[in-house]
Amino acid sequence: MTSRMVVPAAVLTLFLGAVPASAQKIGYINSNTILQEAPGAKEARDQLDREMAQVRIRLQQAEDSLRVIREEFDRQQLTLSATARQQREAEINQRVAEYQRRFQEAQELVSRRQDEVLQPIMGRVNQVIDQIRREGDYSLIFDTAAGVIIAADPALDLTSEVIRRLRAMAPGGPGGRVGR
Repeated sequence: MTSRMVVPAAVLTLFLGAVPASAQKIGYINSNTILQEAPGAKEARDQLDREMAQVRIRLQQAEDSLRVIREEFDRQQLTLSATARQQREAEINQRVAEYQRRFQEAQELVSRRQDEVLQPIMGRVNQVIDQIRREGDYSLIFDTAAGVIIAADPALDLTSEVIRRLRAMAPGGPGGRVGR
């Protein structure tokens, strides 16, 4: 067993030891599948892709500019004086640092926007999972996407039920095939 699985396995062992066998009902979901199928998820991903296209373009332009500057320096460095070479290297390093700062900011922006755009969907997903947990009297519901479950009875898989209920909640009713 890898160390990543030891802690969840230990927690599960402690939990199962504390709960009477008759009260233990366990299920699992695959959050990746749910987020692919959830009503509104495709539209949210498309919106993020549109918003982030400009960010990617600006980063690519900055990267291309850096590459051109570096190639030019590489061609000219033998003809430059030591002082000029050091000055150009310092300028290039400064531009690289600026690019890295902008890249980090872009990653933070993408992460923040993902959270903002996907939050309503995740709220509905969590609501449905909790509703299924309560209605089915489940003690635990695991997520196979988290890599905790190695093997399980497919009958315990609640993913389809979560998706079915999310579609029923979506505008357009039980089919909920919004944007499909």
